[in-house]
Amino acid sequence: MIFHWEDDMRFLLFASAFMVCASPTLAQPTPPAPPAAAVVSEGHMAQAHAMANLLLIDSDVMGVAIEAAFGALGPQMRQQFLTGPFYDSLRHENQRSLTTWVDGLPHLVREEINAAMPAVAEQYAQGLTKLFNEQELTDIVAFLAQPAARAVYLRAVAAGASGAAPGAPSPEETEMFAAFSATPSGQAFDARSEHLTQALNQALAAGTATMMPRVQARVQREMCVALGDQAPPACAGLS
Repeated sequence: MIFHWEDDMRFLLFASAFMVCASPTLAQPTPPAPPAAAVVSEGHMAQAHAMANLLLIDSDVMGVAIEAAFGALGPQMRQQFLTGPFYDSLRHENQRSLTTWVDGLPHLVREEINAAMPAVAEQYAQGLTKLFNEQELTDIVAFLAQPAARAVYLRAVAAGASGAAPGAPSPEETEMFAAFSATPSGQAFDARSEHLTQALNQALAAGTATMMPRVQARVQREMCVALGDQAPPACAGLS
């Protein structure tokens, strides 16, 4: 019973990795993606890296998503690990150690996801060069770097990770996005939002597939350590 945590952890990782390209004006028909450039210049790649890093690393978006996901899933996980016959059979000190381990799961997941994010950002950047030219990326990065745009983005991510409905943008935020959508780069950003999501999902899926076995092994290993001499026999082969 104590090892039936894999489905919850898998759900949590995917929830934490859920991203939204957060423009209030994305409900438009999506035309085909533009043809990929035959050669990607150094400047073009640099702007793609800047956008990928802005959205996935510099904004601490995974910290926001993990906090929201654990806020939604945490009570269920505590119920699973800290109640029932197995937990009741533990000595008091091992109950406390297991509780400390459960409370540390957000930090564990954050460490593992953060370690995987550079590779995810690199793959995402490669996809971005196929969707936008250098000038479009330059303009999009400048727009998304604004604190107000970042706030809308992070609110959407938190809502997606927790399963909640995103809050409506303020009039000022709506006006800001509308003004950007009136520019050529803003129009490109809005029109290709579905392709942006597809590129991001592909990068996140590849990162999660690599990360999941490592997270599973670490979670199980550290849980066994927390249980001490009352760990179940399945812990015997772990190191």
